[in-house]
Amino acid sequence: ARACLPQEKLMELRNAARQAHVPLDGATVRRLYGSTLRLTPSRAERYYQCSYRYFLEYGLRLKERKLLRESHDLKGKAVLRMITEERRMALDSMYKAFEALADGSYVFLCDMKYDYSRWSKDAVDRYGLPFEYMYGAEDIWENQIHPEDRIIYHKGFDELLSGRTEGQDMQFRSKRITGEYDLCLCRVIIIRDSLGEPDYYVGRIRTHSKE
Repeated sequence: ARACLPQEKLMELRNAARQAHVPLDGATVRRLYGSTLRLTPSRAERYYQCSYRYFLEYGLRLKERKLLRESHDLKGKAVLRMITEERRMALDSMYKAFEALADGSYVFLCDMKYDYSRWSKDAVDRYGLPFEYMYGAEDIWENQIHPEDRIIYHKGFDELLSGRTEGQDMQFRSKRITGEYDLCLCRVIIIRDSLGEPDYYVGRIRTHSKE
């Protein structure tokens, strides 16, 4: 099951992430981690292996969730793992390259092996998304789409993730943080690894205000 956090804590963590370069004060640390820290040798080892994963597991207390996906060579349940530091750095590097070519569009990039995405900060602010970095962003973004347009969104991603197409163009309405809708034109393409398997998908969203 997907881990759920109270809305207040999500907003607090989002604000803290935006100011990551500013040292956290004692009160904030206690709110996030509690007044007592328990550390075992195995936890210390996990921290040194990947501090980012340690923060997700023991700071945010996120749990691995099961992800149901259907592809051209695999049908059934797959366990979603926490992304490794190496893959996260690779995603960041690729994202920056795509963002440089965005030309005013909102860019998003998803590591399909971990279902872990990075989204444009401007899109996060405009649509009230929880973070720039998200697991399961496809489902989170769906909540912003007008109910009448969700079937278009589902169909587009089903064709993309099933391998029936290498790219997909979609048009749908998305709700801004103000409650008003934008008309969005979305283009998504698959990036394959050296073995020809789907590795990432990258997309861009162009918007037009629709009151």
